[in-house]
Amino acid sequence: MSPSTPLACRGRTDRGRGSSRGSVVAWSVLALALLYAPIAISSMWFTVVPDAPRLQERVDAWVGGHAYAAGRGSVAALRSGAYVDHRVIMLVHTVLGGFALLVAALQCVTAHRLTRRVHRLVGRTYLALMGTSMGAAILFLLVSPRLDVAGQVAFRWQLWVLALSTVGTAVLATRSARQGDADAHRAWMALNIAFMLTAPVLRLLWTCLAPLFPRHDMLTNLEVGSVVLAVAAPAAGSLAVMARSGTPRDDRHPGVRHRWLPLVVLAVLGCVIVVVRQPGAGAGPGELPWFHAVPVLVSVAICVKGSLGSRNLRTRAQDWDSLLVGVALAPWAAVVVGIASTSWVGAAEGYLVGLMVAPGVPVVAALATVVRRRSLSGRAPIATRPASSADPADAWGTTSRLLRSRDRARCAAVLDTRP
Repeated sequence: MSPSTPLACRGRTDRGRGSSRGSVVAWSVLALALLYAPIAISSMWFTVVPDAPRLQERVDAWVGGHAYAAGRGSVAALRSGAYVDHRVIMLVHTVLGGFALLVAALQCVTAHRLTRRVHRLVGRTYLALMGTSMGAAILFLLVSPRLDVAGQVAFRWQLWVLALSTVGTAVLATRSARQGDADAHRAWMALNIAFMLTAPVLRLLWTCLAPLFPRHDMLTNLEVGSVVLAVAAPAAGSLAVMARSGTPRDDRHPGVRHRWLPLVVLAVLGCVIVVVRQPGAGAGPGELPWFHAVPVLVSVAICVKGSLGSRNLRTRAQDWDSLLVGVALAPWAAVVVGIASTSWVGAAEGYLVGLMVAPGVPVVAALATVVRRRSLSGRAPIATRPASSADPADAWGTTSRLLRSRDRARCAAVLDTRP
């Protein structure tokens, strides 16, 4: 590629390590989807066919015992009545959600091998399945009774935020694709799939935590898993974006400054406040704050490593630093929202609301900043090929495609290659 080729017309040129990490992420999503889909698709059929298999309960009973899986304090004992009363809604949500995850995993693994037409067809199929599943989830939240159980108010708020965030990221991903912005499309879809994966990961967590914390019932472990995922889901989606992204070779600037130390201090201080603020009885087990602090600190460490590893790559260093800001602010968001919601739901439930609802807000805002910066820099437009000054016909062809996407800045860069 000629050094004079406009940046807007270049794809990613340093993709080796990013592509390798991206493949690991894609295959991990596929494995998780394949394991979870049978559980999701079969989970609500007992409301129609009494003898239908309940795979999740069988796994929970095998790991934690029958009392843990179906006894007092279990999800089955608490919600079976609501599930039966609204069986059609839950069947639509679980069955279509399971199939949506399978389609999403297929798209992740095979996206680079598919033609644009097939990629669009698979993407539209996923959007239809996911949208209908989320619509059913929202309808269930509207019509199902509220439970007067500690932690369930916060968990219900989290379900609302999760459902709306899943739909919102899908809308942003679709809009980005129509605007020809490949980076933004991939970023919002990565976050969307991360939100969709909270269902299997939450079940995996409450199952695996049973032997590790035998004094916890399933609802307690559900609270613990929800606190973990409030940080881990948006952080994992954002880190997946960074793992799959590359950097143009000419994005090298000597003397890039990394301001990670104050942000690490900010994150640690926020985690300390979260730990010491736990109001005690009614706000989950004593170790609950650590299930917030550990994912935050792990995410901070990954961001610091990425920032330092970017060396003299200015744009990539800025991306990592922006994401580090979002993660560092996550515990502070939990503290602020927890205090603000205390007057509505009480100190204990307000504390849980802060941990389950708020941490993802600054992380998603940080990812939006990264996406915006990349869009303004004109990286990786959809359906474009590198144009060189030796091939004016190709330059004019690229220009026509960009005109159809109404991206004037990128068109101007291509026009600079005219003979």
